[in-house]
Amino acid sequence: MTLTKDLIQALEEEPSLARLVSQSPIAFHRSFVDITGSALSALMLSSLLELQEHAPHSNDWFVYDPHSIKTTTGLSRNEQKAANKVLREKFILLERKNVSTADWEIKLDFERITMALIVAARASLRTPSKNTTPH
Repeated sequence: MTLTKDLIQALEEEPSLARLVSQSPIAFHRSFVDITGSALSALMLSSLLELQEHAPHSNDWFVYDPHSIKTTTGLSRNEQKAANKVLREKFILLERKNVSTADWEIKLDFERITMALIVAARASLRTPSKNTTPH
């Protein structure tokens, strides 16, 4: 019980601690690990999908803001670059520089994501689970 009291007291005395422990949890689509080969890339793809869904026109290009991604996911700039590289190599993530604003813009290829998910699902059906025991 003393730990609970210590936590309550620390939260009352240190507002930054309260902000830290009250952050929203981060979730990502586990199936994206199967199509990207990386939990880091899966987290990035999930975050970018969320951003694109909230863009004014969900099928349009939108500005890539590394600071926003860092705030949301905790991914460092280097982690973002590594994840984006994987997504670009799989042609899931398209990037361009807007000549009028000089902003980096991105767009996700929903068709490619859908096809990759179908391929991964079919592959999982063909691969026997490691947890099964022979009869």
